[in-house]
Amino acid sequence: LTDTSNGRLVWSQRFDRDLVDIFRLRDQVGSEIVSILDKEVDRAEQARTFQVPWESLETWQLVRRGRWHMNRRTRRDTDIALDFFDRAYRDDPNSSAVLNELAWWYFWRAWLRFGDSDDLEKVEELARKALLMDSLDARPHAYLGAADIMRGLPALAAEHLAEAIHI
Repeated sequence: LTDTSNGRLVWSQRFDRDLVDIFRLRDQVGSEIVSILDKEVDRAEQARTFQVPWESLETWQLVRRGRWHMNRRTRRDTDIALDFFDRAYRDDPNSSAVLNELAWWYFWRAWLRFGDSDDLEKVEELARKALLMDSLDARPHAYLGAADIMRGLPALAAEHLAEAIHI
């Protein structure tokens, strides 16, 4: 995967394996792509976050506190993060940043298989709404692509991930 805006190689991997278990290979490739894109998109969005004015300092603080807990990667902290993101959503339901954090939260839970069967649908719903709020944000496309990988839809995933990198 290459960032077309600057030509920087984001991810490259060669998979020389027997195709004994195509589903296992798909999961391995998907896992690697999601891990790399998470870091790459987060890096780009952190830089972008400081350029976008927040309407409410309280909402910004709730999102930051939620992110802190998400980065701890424990089940308990993930639950605490949802509380912060839900409160931020109640304060500003049209904030693309808040919608993206909620989409990421549901994706993370689906990825770890901690949640409900409809978590990927929630990811899609929140990411699409975030795109309506800010079409220049790469995160919704990354989340849609990652969800498509988990659903076994590689062509759709490639489209979303390519758009995320393009942005």
